[in-house]
Amino acid sequence: MASQLPPRAAVLLLFTLASCGGDGPAPGDDAGALCVTADDCDDGLFCTGVSVCAPASPSADARGCVAPAGGACLAGQLCSEAEEACTTDCAVTQDADSDGHRALLCGGDDCDDSDSLRFPGNTEVCDTTQHDEDCDRLTFGYRDQDMDNTPDDRCCNVDGDALNCGTDCNDNNPTVNPNTSEVCDTFDNDCDGDTDEDLISNLYPDVDQDGAGDASAAPVMGCVTGGNLVSNNSDCDDGNAASNPGAPEICDVLDNDCDTRTDEGTVDVPWYVDADGDTYGDPGEPTVLSCVPVAGRSTRATDCDDDAATTFPSAPELCDRVDNNCSDGGGVEPLEDVDMDGHAALDAACSLGDLPRDDCDDAVGSVYQGAPELCDRLDNDCSSRGASSRPRMSTRMGTPHWRGMQRRLPRRRLRRHGHDHVPGRRGSVQSARRRLLARRRSGHRRRR
Repeated sequence: MASQLPPRAAVLLLFTLASCGGDGPAPGDDAGALCVTADDCDDGLFCTGVSVCAPASPSADARGCVAPAGGACLAGQLCSEAEEACTTDCAVTQDADSDGHRALLCGGDDCDDSDSLRFPGNTEVCDTTQHDEDCDRLTFGYRDQDMDNTPDDRCCNVDGDALNCGTDCNDNNPTVNPNTSEVCDTFDNDCDGDTDEDLISNLYPDVDQDGAGDASAAPVMGCVTGGNLVSNNSDCDDGNAASNPGAPEICDVLDNDCDTRTDEGTVDVPWYVDADGDTYGDPGEPTVLSCVPVAGRSTRATDCDDDAATTFPSAPELCDRVDNNCSDGGGVEPLEDVDMDGHAALDAACSLGDLPRDDCDDAVGSVYQGAPELCDRLDNDCSSRGASSRPRMSTRMGTPHWRGMQRRLPRRRLRRHGHDHVPGRRGSVQSARRRLLARRRSGHRRRR
């Protein structure tokens, strides 16, 4: 007769069996959790291919992941997990990607038989993924949106551990490219990575705006742009526009010409009408000869608009379509807003004023910062430097190959992204690009 367990022992046995057995998940076990991003589907293997997260797909596994039916390689290719590469089996096929070019290993000229968009003679496209379409790493797609004959620096092709790229750092502005001289406007005009280089110098305040800087003031570093900063410090009285080197000595008990003497050799001088009170007179109006100051008149006859107090030589150039500093003789300054859209160009030689300086294409009236985006293949609101514009592409046979500036890239990053290419390796470009795009969609790198 089988022995019976005491009641208390039976209860303990049942509790022990319940705590040890069963296939149900333990508390905190996420084995049954559905994927959220493609990274959740990454099994760390190359040959299985890049899985996507698609829980609603009938092909999805328990995690909601869908793996490519044929794995990482095309039909007729062999996969090497150790090398993370696909190799065309020439006994099965010589053109696995069906692009009309045989694989290099099979005696052909296809540098990547896993990518049907990569073969000799294919059109090179300007893309942000640095995809090599024509099997020539020294060429890249050509785009010249601002038509300054310099390709966009976002058009690149990977060559080993470097990038061959265009050299135009702002393809929306024809005045910005490596062939342009640097001007003092807070922009990198010549695309060398520096702003206003060799143009910054010691400047001195010119409070009375007579063109002479305060001799007693400390200098500041900046560009000579007119207005309240000038490159000299020769003014002995920066609170009086009638006192500066070169001013006529008049009968006012002041040292007008800054030679440390007062009223020496005074004579009657012509006084010009100064209707707007900017201390510059109108050369077209009758003068008055006097040794003493005359109210409403000035000894300086260089005002190009005596009806506007903001317009005179050395005045700050405002963004208002007006020649404030008389550099062009006064009147309208069309270069500040060529397309008349109420926005000054990004590189306009002006500041402040009524027109915001935010127009990335001053030749098109519908393009400026904040403009409504239209279906015209233009970057109307200047949000992406023309990324929505129609690209102009070169072909291998039709236009010259574009070879540009090389940018060094971290070797580790290139290998990780699959750019260390050898003939026949599936992991060289296409699969690496797919992996990279999957990582970008998930917002973080795959853990290796």
